[in-house]
Amino acid sequence: MTRTSQVIYVAAPVAHFDSASYQRLVDLLRRRGAQVLSSRDLFASTDEWRARWSDVLAQATSVVVLLGPDRVIGGGCAQEILDARLRGVPVWFFVNDHQFIPLQQVRLQFTLGVSRQRFARVDLPSQTKRPTS
Repeated sequence: MTRTSQVIYVAAPVAHFDSASYQRLVDLLRRRGAQVLSSRDLFASTDEWRARWSDVLAQATSVVVLLGPDRVIGGGCAQEILDARLRGVPVWFFVNDHQFIPLQQVRLQFTLGVSRQRFARVDLPSQTKRPTS
């Protein structure tokens, strides 16, 4: 991620909203001069998210998804990633409290049918096996 002034939407599984990692990410982005749109602070319910998400995304220049140790995202995060990409908004994953990885370098493994809270697992570049020629 660059250090230019941006409007960054921070997405995370709801289970990680109260984590220290979430706050560290928000603080880091603000120290870098970004205006932060925090999913944790913007939406009080799924219904509110559904009603306002499109308007919030229209303000964002980037989306950063906080990954927890299990690297699992729910259906809401997956929808936010899809919507951002459909609008041409870059998506990054924040891992290990210090590393930003672009969407293009990860692989999403969908766990359809498991639950909305465990919708996909994010495989990071070191975990993604590339076919050899």
